[in-house]
Amino acid sequence: MSYTEQANKRYHCRRLTCFIRLADYLMVNTMHILAVNSVAKLLAVLQDQIQHTPTHAVIHSWADTDAAGDGGGATEDSDRKATEPTVEAVHLLPMFVSELMLETHALTYEPSVDVFQECVSEIISRFQETVLSLVVLVTDSYFDAFTQPMINSKQSLQFAFDSSPSSSSSRQRVTRAPLRASASSTERMRVWTWTRSEIRITEWRSFSESLKKYHREHKEALAIKQKRHLGLLLVDTTLLKGKLLPSPLRCLERKIDAIIAEAQDAQFKLEFIPSATTEFVNSLTFLEEIQERMEWLDEQTETVSQMYKLIDSYSVPSPPEDFAVYATLKPSVTGVRNAIDKAVGEKDANVDKFCVHLQRDITDLNKEVKRVKQQAQNNQIMDINAERPKVRLLLDEVQVSIDELQNQAFQYKSFQKNFKVEVTKYEALEELSAEVKLKQLLWDSLEEWDALQAGWMECKFEELDPETLSAQVNKYAKCVNQLEKGLPPNSVVPRLKEHVEGMSGEGQTLGDSEAVIEASLLEEPQTLASLEGLMYLSNIFSSTVSGQASGEASLETILKKVEDSWKTTEFPVLSHRESKDLFILGGTDDIQVLLDDSTINMATVASSRYVGPIKTRVDEWQRQLNLFSQTLEEWLTCQRNWLYLESIFSAPDIQRQLPAEAKMFLQVDKSWKEIMRKVNRLPNALRAATQPGLLEIFQNNNALLDQIQKCLEAYLESKRVIFPRFYFLSNDELLEILAQTRNPQAVQPHLRKCFDAIARLEFALLPPPPPGAMTTQPADGEQEKVYSNDILAMVSPEGEKVGLAKGLKARGNVEDWLGKVEEAMFSSSAASARPPSLTTKVKNERSGWWLDTLTGGVNYQSVDVVQRPGRLSGGDHDHFMALQDFEYVNIDRLNALAALVRGQLPTLHRNIITALITVDVHARDIVTDLVARKVDSSSNFEWQRQLRYYWDLDLDNCVARMALSTYIYGYEYLGACPRLVITPLTDRCYLCLMGALQLDLGGAPAGPAGTGKTETTKDLAKALSIQCVVFNCSDGLDYKMMGKFFSGLAQSGAWCCFDEFNRIDIEVLSVIAQQLITIRNAKMAKLSRFMFEGREIKLVMTCAAFITMNPGYAGRTELPDNLKALFRPIAMMVPNYALIAEVILYSEGFESSKTLARKMTQMYKLCSEQLSQQDHYDFGMRAVKSVLVMAGSLKRENPHLSEDVVLIRALRDSNLPKFLTDDAALFGGIMSDLFPGVSIPEHDYGVLQTTILESLVKRNLQPLPSMTHKVIQLYETMIVRHGVMLVGPTGGGKTTVYSILSDTLDTLWQAGHGKHNPFYLPVKTYVLNPKSVTMGELYGEVNILTLEWRDGLMALSVRAACNDTSDDHKWIVSDGPVDALWIENMNTVLDDNKMLCLANSERIKLTPSIHMVFEVQDLSVASPATVSRCGMVYIDSNELKWMPYVQTWITGLAKKVIYHSP
Repeated sequence: MSYTEQANKRYHCRRLTCFIRLADYLMVNTMHILAVNSVAKLLAVLQDQIQHTPTHAVIHSWADTDAAGDGGGATEDSDRKATEPTVEAVHLLPMFVSELMLETHALTYEPSVDVFQECVSEIISRFQETVLSLVVLVTDSYFDAFTQPMINSKQSLQFAFDSSPSSSSSRQRVTRAPLRASASSTERMRVWTWTRSEIRITEWRSFSESLKKYHREHKEALAIKQKRHLGLLLVDTTLLKGKLLPSPLRCLERKIDAIIAEAQDAQFKLEFIPSATTEFVNSLTFLEEIQERMEWLDEQTETVSQMYKLIDSYSVPSPPEDFAVYATLKPSVTGVRNAIDKAVGEKDANVDKFCVHLQRDITDLNKEVKRVKQQAQNNQIMDINAERPKVRLLLDEVQVSIDELQNQAFQYKSFQKNFKVEVTKYEALEELSAEVKLKQLLWDSLEEWDALQAGWMECKFEELDPETLSAQVNKYAKCVNQLEKGLPPNSVVPRLKEHVEGMSGEGQTLGDSEAVIEASLLEEPQTLASLEGLMYLSNIFSSTVSGQASGEASLETILKKVEDSWKTTEFPVLSHRESKDLFILGGTDDIQVLLDDSTINMATVASSRYVGPIKTRVDEWQRQLNLFSQTLEEWLTCQRNWLYLESIFSAPDIQRQLPAEAKMFLQVDKSWKEIMRKVNRLPNALRAATQPGLLEIFQNNNALLDQIQKCLEAYLESKRVIFPRFYFLSNDELLEILAQTRNPQAVQPHLRKCFDAIARLEFALLPPPPPGAMTTQPADGEQEKVYSNDILAMVSPEGEKVGLAKGLKARGNVEDWLGKVEEAMFSSSAASARPPSLTTKVKNERSGWWLDTLTGGVNYQSVDVVQRPGRLSGGDHDHFMALQDFEYVNIDRLNALAALVRGQLPTLHRNIITALITVDVHARDIVTDLVARKVDSSSNFEWQRQLRYYWDLDLDNCVARMALSTYIYGYEYLGACPRLVITPLTDRCYLCLMGALQLDLGGAPAGPAGTGKTETTKDLAKALSIQCVVFNCSDGLDYKMMGKFFSGLAQSGAWCCFDEFNRIDIEVLSVIAQQLITIRNAKMAKLSRFMFEGREIKLVMTCAAFITMNPGYAGRTELPDNLKALFRPIAMMVPNYALIAEVILYSEGFESSKTLARKMTQMYKLCSEQLSQQDHYDFGMRAVKSVLVMAGSLKRENPHLSEDVVLIRALRDSNLPKFLTDDAALFGGIMSDLFPGVSIPEHDYGVLQTTILESLVKRNLQPLPSMTHKVIQLYETMIVRHGVMLVGPTGGGKTTVYSILSDTLDTLWQAGHGKHNPFYLPVKTYVLNPKSVTMGELYGEVNILTLEWRDGLMALSVRAACNDTSDDHKWIVSDGPVDALWIENMNTVLDDNKMLCLANSERIKLTPSIHMVFEVQDLSVASPATVSRCGMVYIDSNELKWMPYVQTWITGLAKKVIYHSP
């Protein structure tokens, strides 16, 4: 074909192909449109049906009509009107039928919505499959000749369906249409559902209620239409209606059948006449059971009877056969009762018959025992020549018979016990059983022995274990002995005995000879049988030689074991202070254990009679171990002393002041470092500790260290004698000061322990250097402050500053210039108390001069009361009238001060004026009382018994007088400290204590916790301006420490109040009595110096010792009589709560203080009487004080609130945290009764609460309101109490509460909210478990042997917190049970003293930023003294429940699953 023809053909083929494709397109397009239109038509029909679905209101009308209708014609008409579709929709019948099914917890459709959707989707898919079955022309092979080049990448019908948006949208809407219809109908069908209660037949009254409900439900279920038109669906409720017809009769049928069946069975068993022993037993047992069962049967019968009466009264349709069955119920029960009565009457006769039958059975059993015994005495059993299999078979048969007889005997015994008949003993059976067991043991032993002996004889000699062989032989020897005693003479036992004894002798010879037989004597391995045949064992050695060799071998083994253990034992060497060339020994406990074991082993070897050949080696080892023991003891002693002194003599100031001791320590230090370097190179313990001369070196070093320590003690004592207040510091604290004598600032942290109210001294600043001078600039760019030695003023803890005399310098020894500071303090205080200055003060307006002239002493209380003796004595004026005038003046001045305190004042000024008001209130009360009693003479006792101040012109000094007691004013600087509210109880205590001081005795206030024993003693010291050192006693105190304390008191003239004095051991108390008698005798003799504890010391007459005790508490000791005689006892029982509350409220600025105080006191009384008795509840004085402190702060923060609201909120915030849920409700009722009509607005915690929620979420915890509330309660409690206890069972969230509060405060501080609230600061926690360690490990203890003090965990934690000078919160958390053993040492820590007292006389003063937090389950064993000192927050795990744990676990589960997924 030419090219032109080919081109022409291609052209026509292309044209033909285009035509075929056009035909295909027309067919595909037509089929696609057909399918899309079909789906759209189906959708339109479904939507039309859905639009005619009845509305919600119509369905509700169906339910109402169904419930009210009873099948009448009128009801049917109304129902038809309400339920039939509208006229427009008559022709629209439902397309699908769906049954409404009742499941356990829901209504469902059958078929379900999912099945419905699948069916509709299947219909649409069939549309598509039908259309897609059309084959296009372009793919027909008939046209290949024309279309082959042109059929690539052409459209298909499937592609048209997939890419058509209208087709896809219609298909989705069609499939969703049934879902909308069913959802709508399901929602509207919910009005047909109700809760169907399960009928539980427990008693007929509840059944009556169930029957009423049954009738109501029955009527409602009958009214349900079986078919409903719901637009698209025809809902069929036939099955639902069947299920909704409750039938209580089913339960009745089952119950009646059970009762009748049981009655018939019981009657049959009771009427059955037994003929055998077992039947008698069963009959009598059943009689007892049915008698107990009858009461229950009667109850059930009565219940069913009442139910059938109710069924009859309600006309419940029931089949006649049910009533027929019910008619047989009572006769059946009556028949059972008659049968029981008859059986009870025949019981004694049956028991007699039983005994006759049983005796017959026992006789038969004894006959059978005799028969079996004859079988067991067969001669073959005891014949050695008998065939063993036959013997074994015979013994097995006999044993089976014996087991059966024993089971019968046991059953007969149980029958006799049950019916209280004499129990028969079957001695013949027991003897037979024992005899057969011995015969079985004989033949078993014989077979086992033969097998063992055969194995031994074939075993190689070197593989034999003589110990195992000997143990087996001994075992069978005991067995032979037992068989000889228990069996009659026979031929089997002698055979076994012969074999055992023969092997016993060979085993002994084997054991003795094994150690000396050499393998070289044997050409080849020999067995025991071959050696026995050669008579090798019996002739090679005698038993004496073999025993000697065996003993020596065992001793060699012990010696070698000791040698090997010491070859590998090394000293644990540690670097000291991370130094590369300074080492110390680590723990040597393992070495000490090894030394003890080795010493015992060597002593055992040396005492053995076989030690001869190795005696020299043993003696050498004993000498070395003895030397090692001595050296190690001296070594550790040297290390302890060196470690203690090394830190002291590393200070240049100590070296300068103790040159001789420093030289001696340098010698020891050089020797120590050289020895430890050698040990570090060669750490083998035995070699290092047994070096020649090492023991002597350590002994010499220890002698030098002991001498150094004695010199150091004498040096410290010399410092304390110069400045006696150093006695109130521990050795370590004093050494810390002396090590920095050139730095006066080093004394600042310890001033609070030497002076009551001097927190620090203010030093003058050096002038800044000239601009060109070289200076060191800190990193922050600020000029570093450089202080001179000039002391300008003393500063109190409250911030009050009092100038000191000019020219006072911190120069020279620290004890010297501190003594000058003490003198300057006395001078400054005395200058403000002289009469000229007082006269100036009185002339001025009193409400104005206090800001300028009151410098923290108690001088101001003498301004008016003390300066007015002329009103009661002297002159011709009317004394009583003058006193009345002065009463009005006092009231006016007090009102003026109260007006001042209600205004805005700085903290320092507020503290001063609050203390002034407290004292002035007492002064006003004194004057009022004097006026009321018409006192007009200074000699009247009502005036004399008051604490009065006079300026004695002869002494030129201020003196305090009370009754017949006179005391020189002390002029100790007291700062701006608060004063105690003086009540009549306080006055009596003052009077008693002042009388004791006049007689050179001490005072002993005693009483329950919270009655003011310690505080009254301290306040009297403030009133007399005397330093009062409070010390919390414990059972760890010894007489040496107390002697040092008393020496300090005598030389400084201070007072000491020993809190919980009766906790000291009775042995120590006896010595304390002698120490106090020595001091009292010196005071009575008016000596200036006296001998005390072997040394002569000075005596300041103002010194005194006071003790406070809680009688009857756990761990208390009865004081010796000679010690009791040195103290005047004072009973401190019930404080005057109302007066104390009134004065404190008044000083805080409350105008209606008297009314509020009375209400608050009544509230606490009602709480203690009406609330539940819990171990952590306390309604004593300390609880009252915390409420008053909170009320004062709330009043200053919210001056616009009424005083009632302020006090109620303080009471609520202080007390609610500790209450249980039920008690909190009672507390609210008490508050509403005392403050009727007062509503408390909820406090908005704002950013605090939101931050708490954020902190919970950050820790992946649930932000529950209860947990947030507890965190806020802890926050509120911490503001008013520095000791807080989180009380509650494990799992309640105690740790979480304080952790969340810590996070919250840290977050608020970082966000800058600390400017608005000073409590928002970061928190540092120190957590420990006090019950996991001993008392010594918790608080510290003195080593009895070395007298070295070792700090405890609590002491270390508190000291670390106190040394942290930042303002951050420091929380010391004690997570563990609280008991009277360890918590009592914290009494002075938890009360207002805030002082941790240790047994080495160290007192650590807590800073305001420290809080003591305790996590406890309960306080069942804590004393009231502990409970009253702490704020309580009760955390109940019942509020948390289990759901938050699950939610938190689920929250964290997602991360874990994602993390572990592949």
